Amino acid sequence: MAPNPANSVGNGLPLGLTGATAATRYVGATASGAPLTGTFAVGDFSVDRTGTIFICTVAGTPGTWTEVQGIPGGAAGGVLDGTYPNPGLAAAVAGSGLTETADVLSVNVDNSTIEITTDTLNVKAGGIGTTQLASAGGGAAGPTGSATVAPVVTVDAKGRVTALSSATIAPTNAAGGDLAGNYPNPTLAPLQVASKTRYQACLSAQGIIAETSAIRLTRSTSQTMIDGTVYYVMVGLIAGDVVSGVGLIVEIAGVTMTLSKVGLYSTDGTRRAISADQGAAWATAGLYQPAFISPFTIVTTGGYYLAMVAKASVTLPVVLAGSTDANGANAPLGSGKGAFGIQTAQTDLPASATIDTTAGTTKLPIWLAAI
Repeated sequence: MAPNPANSVGNGLPLGLTGATAATRYVGATASGAPLTGTFAVGDFSVDRTGTIFICTVAGTPGTWTEVQGIPGGAAGGVLDGTYPNPGLAAAVAGSGLTETADVLSVNVDNSTIEITTDTLNVKAGGIGTTQLASAGGGAAGPTGSATVAPVVTVDAKGRVTALSSATIAPTNAAGGDLAGNYPNPTLAPLQVASKTRYQACLSAQGIIAETSAIRLTRSTSQTMIDGTVYYVMVGLIAGDVVSGVGLIVEIAGVTMTLSKVGLYSTDGTRRAISADQGAAWATAGLYQPAFISPFTIVTTGGYYLAMVAKASVTLPVVLAGSTDANGANAPLGSGKGAFGIQTAQTDLPASATIDTTAGTTKLPIWLAAI
C-alpha cells in the first residue's frame, strides 16, 4: 500500500517517489549558518535567512552539516571587479608594462628588448647588452674579461643580477718548461744540461757519469793502499745525476782482505752514500764496480769526492792512480777545495770526513769513477 503523503511529510518520510526513498526532514531555519544545537539525523536540511541551504551528512548533536554550493552572486573584490557569476579583472592589477582593457590583461613590449612572437614572450637578439646590465648591476658597466681578468656576475635567490665585478685569473696548475712548482708562485727549475761534450758522450757510452781524469787510458802510476787510510778524489757532478756506485781498478790483489768499501761525499765532508763491505773481493786484480746501498741523486751541481778504504791482515791491494803530489799539484786555488786527499787511521768510511789535501807523496789521484 502506498504511503499517505500527508503522514509522510509530517513524519519526515519519503513520498514513495521512485529513486528518492531515503528519509529527509526540513528542520527549520536559522538566522545564519547551520544549526549549532539540537540532535539531527542524516538527511535533515535547514535554510538560513540568507538563503543558504545546509544538509546534515553525519547524525549527531548537532551533527555534521554541509553547505549546498550554488552559483555565487554579488560584487567581486580583490583582483576582480564587477559581479558574480561573471566578474572581470580589476584595473588595479595593471602596473608598469601591464594594462587591463575589457577584462583582458596585456603585456606592453618595446620591440627592442623583448617581443611577443606566436603568443610567446622572448628576449630579442641583442636586446640585452652592457646598458641593460649596467642598470641591473647598479649603474656601472661590468668588465667583459681578458686573458688575465674574468667577469663575475652576482645574482640573488630570484635569479636577478645584483652586482657586476671582476676577478684576476690566478692559475694553480703545475708549472713546466724552465719553471718548477705550481702557479701562481712557480720557481726556477734546476739547470738542465741541454747537450754533452764529446768527452761526456764518451764517458756515457762507457757507463760512466764522471771520472777522476783520463788516468785509466794514459796510465801514470799505481798506489799501494795504506791500511785504514781513506782516499778521496774529486769529480764534477750535475744536478739530476743519479750516482749508484763507484768504479775502480785493482792492479795487484790484496791478501787476506778484511774491509773494502766505497762512498760519496760533498765537499763539506758530509757522506752522501756508502757501499756494503766488499770483504775479500779486492783480493783479485781487475775492474770493480761496487754499488751503493742506496743511490744518491745530485741536487746541486758542483764538485763531489768519491772515496775508498781498505783493510787487510797481510797485504793491501795496489790500485790504478796518477802521479805523486810531491810538488803540491793538488793545492786548491783561492777558496777552492783540493782535487784529492786522504784521511788516516780509519776503521770505516766516516760519516763526516776531514780531508787532508796538503802536498805529499802518499796523496795520489786514484782513478775512481762515479757510475
